[in-house]
Amino acid sequence: RPESSAELNLDLEVPAGQWRPITPDPALRLPDTVLFLDGVRRIDARVWVHGADPQPAPGLAASFAAGLVSCNGSARIQEVTVERGLFPAAPDAADIATRQARYPARLAAGPGPDQLSLALQQRLADAEVQLALLFRAGQPDGDDLLVVDGPLRGRTHLHRTVGYIKTHHTT
Repeated sequence: RPESSAELNLDLEVPAGQWRPITPDPALRLPDTVLFLDGVRRIDARVWVHGADPQPAPGLAASFAAGLVSCNGSARIQEVTVERGLFPAAPDAADIATRQARYPARLAAGPGPDQLSLALQQRLADAEVQLALLFRAGQPDGDDLLVVDGPLRGRTHLHRTVGYIKTHHTT
């Protein structure tokens, strides 16, 4: 493997030569509760949407869910939401309703597979944020730490939150 060309600043918090573990301030109080927020998605079908345009547009019919678990001595599932959606590139797409499920149409930015997937991922992320805000609205003391799956991008407005990145990619 070739050597990395990344430039590192090892003197960010303390000079690199003086690095040492830092003992936490004993006056700092740990949160009483740690919350874990995560979601899952499943593509139920790849579809073609016929609308005003003579060419059909690709789309995804998908199911997704988000869950919140609280831990303060024991783990408890606090909130869960399950939704479905139709993510097409066609702006005039209509909802799909069957006996088993309803897929509300949610426009994707474009017809590419990545754009359709990103529309689904954004809706899942929105569902996760709504779940956390709903739960925290019912907790008057605000003494918790929220751990979200992945980076905080798009979720920086959530207070007392850290992002947990499990997978790292290299080019």
